[in-house]
Amino acid sequence: MSHCGWNSILESIVNGVSMIAWPLYAEQRMNAVLLEEDFGVAFRPKAMRKKVKELKESAQVALRQGGSSYEWLCKLEEDCRAMGLGRQAQAGKLGGMDPNQ
Repeated sequence: MSHCGWNSILESIVNGVSMIAWPLYAEQRMNAVLLEEDFGVAFRPKAMRKKVKELKESAQVALRQGGSSYEWLCKLEEDCRAMGLGRQAQAGKLGGMDPNQ
C-alpha cells in the first residue's frame, strides 16, 4: 500500500512491486491516477469499489426475472423436464444412483 509519494513510487517500481494506491495529500492523487490508468501498476480501492458495485448491479439484472441468467436457467429446467430428468431425479433413478447415498 502506498500513499503515492514520488519516492514510494520509485521504490516500488525499481523493486517490481505493484501498489495499492491510497493517496493522502497534494500531488499524490494525481500520481495515483497516473499509476493506475497510464502505467497499470496500481489500483485504488475506491475505483475498485465502484467497479465491484457495477458488476453487482449487472449480476442482479441478469438474475432478475427476464434477465439473461434467469432465462437461461428456465430454459435448462424446461429441457431437463422434457428429457424426464426431473422425475428421474425425484425418484432416485438418475444414472442408476440413489441421491440419498
